[in-house]
Amino acid sequence: MHKVRDMDMLTREWDLIELPGGEILTCVGSFRGTRTRGRVTYVPDDDGAVEIFGRRYRKISYEISGSIDKTKQVLALPGECHYVVPVREIARHHPTIPLASEQPEIADLVSALSAMEIPLHVGGSRAINASRIDSDYDLVIYGKSNIERAAKTITALPAYHQDPHFGLDFVRAKYRHFTRLTRKDLELLVADRWRHFRFHGIAMSLDVADPDLPSDRWTAGQARLFDVAHVRGVVLDGSQCYLSPKIIDVQTDTGIIRAFTWLNLYTGALRTGDQIAVYGRWMVMHGHQFLLVLDSTHAIRVVARPSTNPV
Repeated sequence: MHKVRDMDMLTREWDLIELPGGEILTCVGSFRGTRTRGRVTYVPDDDGAVEIFGRRYRKISYEISGSIDKTKQVLALPGECHYVVPVREIARHHPTIPLASEQPEIADLVSALSAMEIPLHVGGSRAINASRIDSDYDLVIYGKSNIERAAKTITALPAYHQDPHFGLDFVRAKYRHFTRLTRKDLELLVADRWRHFRFHGIAMSLDVADPDLPSDRWTAGQARLFDVAHVRGVVLDGSQCYLSPKIIDVQTDTGIIRAFTWLNLYTGALRTGDQIAVYGRWMVMHGHQFLLVLDSTHAIRVVARPSTNPV
């Protein structure tokens, strides 16, 4: 069993952090050091539909955010605006919280995972008392080793129904600038992944964090960029695409290459055995070579999916 350890962590993936200006970011990666990385999720707006701690907010959909004081913007794509945030700029930290099994609509889900010794938490709006009647559950489990066991357990429950409840029109609008991805590509990457589902009719999404695999070195590291590249191969471990950054081992005809991306688009999007095409740019960081997928002209496309396993 993977135990959630808090004592030596700054933030864990899928925690929320609030900045002095009111912006609320979702942590991208788990961090032990003096800074974290976050994706803008809520921004203050007097006309916003969400109230958080007495202040009105709107949720980011596919806008591109600008600079934020005393942070460093490291990614600026629609709905994927990431910032490196020093610890001194975290006004409030909102960690995920254990999911209460008393709620009848999710009791059998919590019970099934508890029987597997997989702790289940909830983040997002429900962790900061900002949920509405139609809000989904942003579920979080901990530990890379728990991913496949959780997937098989959840998808076997009678109340489980796979469903990208946010709608593919939203996905197409958000990723319209990713020029190498067709509608069919997005359907494979998003609509066909198990982690978006309804349980007893309630919308849920499941994510993963692993405090034992911190992201500090990948945020602090200096990257050297080289030529663009296009490779084809087979995904060796689908669970690698649930964590941030996603470092995915791909078996090609000439050996194993490692695809590297921070994009939320690929969270849980690949399965072991998927035949994929990776478009990106060679990068060297900490003495290791990766194929970086970060620009709107880059992509990881599923060419064929022979496996029926969820991960």
